[in-house]
Parts: sequence; C-alpha cells; structure tokens
Amino acid sequence: MKDPSPDHTHEGHFDTVRDLSRPTRPSYHVRNLSRHTTPFRLWLAIVLIPTLLFTAYMLLVQTPSYLCEFRVIVRNAQEGGNSAFPQITGIGLPSVNAADSYAIIQYLESGSGVKDLDRRLNLRQLYSAPNIDPTSRLSSNASPEALARYWQNRIDAYYENTTNTVVVRVRAYDPATTLRLSQAVLAASEQLINTMTARSRRDLVAYSRKSASEAGIALRRINAQFQSLRNQRGMLDPQLAARSNMEQQTTLQGEIVKAQTELALRESYSPGSPALPTFRKRIASLRAALAALQAHSTGDQGSGGNLSGALNAFQQVQVEQDFAQKRYELAMASLEKQEALAAQQQLYLDTIFGPTLPQEPDSPRIAIALATFLAFAMCAWIIATLVLKSYRERV
Repeated sequence: MKDPSPDHTHEGHFDTVRDLSRPTRPSYHVRNLSRHTTPFRLWLAIVLIPTLLFTAYMLLVQTPSYLCEFRVIVRNAQEGGNSAFPQITGIGLPSVNAADSYAIIQYLESGSGVKDLDRRLNLRQLYSAPNIDPTSRLSSNASPEALARYWQNRIDAYYENTTNTVVVRVRAYDPATTLRLSQAVLAASEQLINTMTARSRRDLVAYSRKSASEAGIALRRINAQFQSLRNQRGMLDPQLAARSNMEQQTTLQGEIVKAQTELALRESYSPGSPALPTFRKRIASLRAALAALQAHSTGDQGSGGNLSGALNAFQQVQVEQDFAQKRYELAMASLEKQEALAAQQQLYLDTIFGPTLPQEPDSPRIAIALATFLAFAMCAWIIATLVLKSYRERV
C-alpha cells in the first residue's frame, strides 16, 4: 500500500499557488467607504468646504498687507550723465553704475542689511505685533537667519535695465509702518552708497601721499648731490663759468693780436728799439694766460678745475634734478586732486520718487486667491473622482 502523503503535499502546494494568484480583496471598511462615497460628496469634501474655509480665513483672519514703492538711480559726481551710451527705446544698455546698483540690492536682501535695519527700527517688534495673523507673524524670538528669510519675503528689490534704476518695494501690515520701513531702507541705501567708496578714496589719498613723499625725498637727495658737486668743483654755475672763460679767451686773443700787430710795426720801423723785448714779454704773458684758460676749459676731465668735465657732471645731475622736480610737482598735484575728490561725495542716490504713505492694502487679493484655490480644488476633485471610478470597476 502506497503512502498517500506525497500526493497530499503536492495538492496543498497547488492550492497555495492558486491562493497567491487571486487578487487581494479590500477590507470590509474600504468597500463600505467606497460604496457610500459619491462624486457629490467628494466635491463637498474637496471643493466646497475647503473653499469656504479658505474664504473665511482670508476675510476674517488674514491681516491685510500694504506695499510702498520707491525708485532711485545711482549717479557719479563726475559722470555728468551717461551721454556716451544713450538709451534707445526698447533696448536696455548697462549703466556705468550698474555694479553699484546691484550692490544696493544685494545689501538690502543680505543678513548685514537686515541687521542694520533691525538696529534702526527693531524689525522683530514690527513684524511680531499681535494684530498680525499667525501665518504672517514673525516669531518674537526669531533667529537672525529666520529674520533674514522673513525679510526677504517682505522686500522686493531689482535693477531695471531699461531705465538704469533700482526699484524697491517694501511690504508691512500697517500703512505707517510700511512708510517707516521704506524710509529706513532708502536711508540705509544712501548710507551704503556714501561709504561704499570711502576705503578706495582713502587708499588713493594714502597712495598719493606716499608718492609725494617719495618724490620729495628724491628731489632733496638730488639737490644735496647738486650742492655737493658745487662744493667739489668750486663753482656755483659751470655754464656761467664756461661763458666767462670763453669771454676771457676772446679778450686775450684780441689783445694778443693787437700786441703782435704793434710789435710787427715797431720791428719794421725801429728794429733796435729797447721797447721790443717788453712787447715780446707781454705777448708771451698773454699767450700763457690764454693757454691756461684753454687748459682750464678743455683739459683733462679728471682735474678738479676742468670746465668740460664740470659741465658734463652738472648736466647729468641737472637732468636728474629736473626729472625729480617734475615728478614732485605731478605727485603734489595728484595729491591735491585726490584730497579734493575725497572731500566730496563721489556716488549719490538720485531719488526718482520716494516712499509715500499707502492708502489701501495691496493684499490679500481675494478674487485672484479664490480663483486659484478653486482651480486647484477642482483639479483635485476630478482626479479623486477618476480614481474612485477606477477602483469601483476593479472591485
């Protein structure tokens, strides 16, 4: 007699396979819920009730916010307008001060700008007032990072290429507070512009002073060298000495010619005259004096009294002295110019129109918000209806 246990095991295995191949049936509660759910009930739960709650929140809870806008343009005191790049309608050309304009925007949205504004007006106190609804209110003990993120959602600053202006919009929950915040933002922007180039101006003045000091030292050194050369050569002006030497040579040559002429006449008329030796001695003396002057003028350049060597040495020092004098004059002129520029404001904000007190709230815009919310709710309801229909067909 065969053991029936293998057949029994095989049959149980196929039963298990058949059970796994069957779709899992939903639980009783799920089937009961889907049976009682209708598209209308879905519409009530997804569209109507949330829309009514959202409307009640906007009308009864949400605090109206006010918007204040101002526009400024960054100008340079020496710019005189961007006439080299005129604006063409429809084409925005970059302004020479575009970088400074973007610096203002980055500063207003940065943690440093928020810190300065918080020190001026206490942003935490203004935006954590109890009259602001909970979803819009800032926590009174918010961290600096949280305050910066909150402020970035309350300010909108951008650069407009077509007009080269900075547009700033500030949002708050009270007209007076909005105006105060906008005025503080404008004042902070002006302060930033006033101090933005202060370091560069100080560096330029310091560099000009250093250049003027170095030029003055070089000029004094050349003057001292020139005075030492005068003492060494024993003359104040070598050109004047050379001119005087040439004049003396010319005079001596004239006297020699005159003496020789007179000596020749006396020799022809009175060959035995006792005055002839005297004339010859005088001519010899004049020639010796002329030779000495010529030797002093064009002799060995290593000698201390050599006019030619002195002129060469003085000319070299004179060239260096003229260069040092010119350098010193240019350095002093540059220093005066930089000090004058540092004393005046280089960049300034030209306000196109400033902050004004808002007369009516900017948000919430109930019609637009309700239309948007209702559109999303209807999409969610349509998707839920299609999912319910597909589920019922499968079950």
